Amino acid sequence: MNPEKWIWLSLAIPFGSLRIKRVISHFGSADAVYASDRETIKAACLSLFSKEIEALADKDLTEAKKIVSQCIKKNIRITARGDSEYPERLWHTDNPPAVLYLKGEPLCVDEKAAVAIVGTRNASSGGEAASEKIAAEIAACGGVVVTGLAKGIDSCAARGALRAGGKVIGVLGCGVDICYPRGNKRLFAEVENSGTIISEYPPGTEPSRYNFPKRNRIMSGISLGTVVVEAPKRSGALITASLALEQNRDVFAVPGGIFEVAAEGSNELIRAGAIPVMSGYDVMTEYEGNFGICVGSPVKSGTVRDKKQEAADTPADVNKSGKADESFSFPDGYLGKFTPEEQAVLKAIGGQELRADDISEKSGVKIQRLLSLMTLLEIRGAVKQIPGGKYRIVL
Repeated sequence: MNPEKWIWLSLAIPFGSLRIKRVISHFGSADAVYASDRETIKAACLSLFSKEIEALADKDLTEAKKIVSQCIKKNIRITARGDSEYPERLWHTDNPPAVLYLKGEPLCVDEKAAVAIVGTRNASSGGEAASEKIAAEIAACGGVVVTGLAKGIDSCAARGALRAGGKVIGVLGCGVDICYPRGNKRLFAEVENSGTIISEYPPGTEPSRYNFPKRNRIMSGISLGTVVVEAPKRSGALITASLALEQNRDVFAVPGGIFEVAAEGSNELIRAGAIPVMSGYDVMTEYEGNFGICVGSPVKSGTVRDKKQEAADTPADVNKSGKADESFSFPDGYLGKFTPEEQAVLKAIGGQELRADDISEKSGVKIQRLLSLMTLLEIRGAVKQIPGGKYRIVL
């Protein structure tokens, strides 16, 4: 791959244009386009604008060489169609980028069950907790979480996947050398260390409101499905969901309260046919058996369990009245595996089946922090969520 000529090609036609794929498909490579003169390009009948034909007829590589030099200095990789890191899944969309810039681990998304998680930047505490929980569960099943790394739902999804030891692909609407939002520096570093940050925009490109809708097609394009956690009407998350449908991808949505403005778009998606989900396990059951995905034993949302199995799964020391069983005790040394905060939560549950708000009240851990802890404890197999939104200890 000649990175200079691919970058030259990517700069000749606007980002997000359908015409870039037509040009590459017709000529086969950036080298072939570069070797073609104005008349050959015009004769190809690719519906190019005159400005684009002139840009392709101009063989000046000065800007492309400058970008390659910046990438070398900043340890940024460049990938293009036909290169090992360029996702085939993305190429088979209508308007894939000619070039991707990458930082972090190698991008091997075609071999993974990648799922995008999107939602509002102005998320509620419940939406943030749901995003973190769903991402952690997707990661726990072996999936890869794709996120725009914006504040709100995006950032919570990244944190949830990372805390579960999973991989994250962050897709930016600016250069990969620019952290946006500025307050996410630590999160960006974590994603770069254990995942991949990608963008079609050259290094140094500042974020722009025009870039993000174009960025969304890449998020949905490299993913098998998109989960909308919390989205008001006319939000960027709904644009991503629409693009996913156009790309023949799955669309999932987390149901929200009928009076919640932030859930209006999500609920509308469900009415329109999106798959309703309440956990990452719900999402991953769609891909179980592929890419090495094994969801395991978590209960699918909305399923009716066999009563005998329900009884077998219930510890003998759980008091059905909801009152604490004073005889409940943890095995010797068990609590030592957990942080003091986690120990407080486990002790608060004891031998009972409790809702999150009750656990919060008994343990003294604030509800938003508690929901994050419950996700981690579920992943570690210490607690289990059961029908009715309650949690119980698993020993």
